[in-house]
Amino acid sequence: MSLKARYLQAVGAYLPEKTREDILSELDSLIDDELQDRQQEAGADEATVADVLRELGSPEEVAVRYSPKPPYVIGPEQYFAFLRTLRLIAIGLGVFYVVVWSWRIYSGSLSAPGVIQQLFPLAKDYLYNFLALMGLSVVVFFLFGDEGQTRAGEWEPRKLPPLQTAETVNRPSWALGLVFLAVLLVFLNVYLDRLTILFFSGGEKAWIPLVATGLAAEIPLINLWAALYMALGVAVLWRGQWSPALRWTTLTLDLFFLVILARLVLAPSLFDLEQFRQEASALAWIDDPGRMAEMAGNVARGVVVMVLLISLVDFLVKVVKLRAPSKA
Repeated sequence: MSLKARYLQAVGAYLPEKTREDILSELDSLIDDELQDRQQEAGADEATVADVLRELGSPEEVAVRYSPKPPYVIGPEQYFAFLRTLRLIAIGLGVFYVVVWSWRIYSGSLSAPGVIQQLFPLAKDYLYNFLALMGLSVVVFFLFGDEGQTRAGEWEPRKLPPLQTAETVNRPSWALGLVFLAVLLVFLNVYLDRLTILFFSGGEKAWIPLVATGLAAEIPLINLWAALYMALGVAVLWRGQWSPALRWTTLTLDLFFLVILARLVLAPSLFDLEQFRQEASALAWIDDPGRMAEMAGNVARGVVVMVLLISLVDFLVKVVKLRAPSKA
């Protein structure tokens, strides 16, 4: 029964993972018992299933009733809507701060050391504004929450989201990934010359620019990979469902990315060590600029190796899942 499966899926989205399976099993049995009783009078067609689900209540209401600690801070009918609102506030406020600070760095009104110095005040400012907006949200839900409250029989089971399967694309995750990839492309192609590294010793600190010659040499390949991956992302988001072709294309591009990372690891150096040594030599408190340059090079290569290993594990997991027989 597709309608019942969609209902259980919707309820499960609001349940804690620890008790989700037991609660859904109990709810499944309850629905089956009710349908069996009604089937003796009339067939358990989709209309009958919809009537039973309508009487049980919306997924949010059912999840609240089964909650071990009923969340009555706002009210059971509006609790999950309130959580979604807080989530949107947190994300929106974060995006706002990122945009504003990116513009300040780009315009030159804020230097890289200034960013580090103002991280704590920024965190305090973000927390203050988030708490203020959360308080305002509480007031709004308290005053107007009943206006949007779902009354018994008002919600429509047939409008439940489609049943999610292993072939369903996680659209928010892919959209976020594409945004991150676009930001990375802009940095590599426009702001790579602003790449710096912070060194400090004995109370002294300095930002030393990195001339990323090794990384710059791989930018054409990175751009090609990113363009193909973004095209794949658009196709995935448009289709909304995985297909064998899309999965194999994803694996192919993941393998392409592993090749790029391997080339970076095997490169003689990710940035100009001699230029770095000269910049470090201008700082009197750095005793051995050559050793400092070598250490910076090793750290940079270590970061790339770590990304390579994580990406390799992710690639192998995808291969195993693709070769495993589908349970759908």
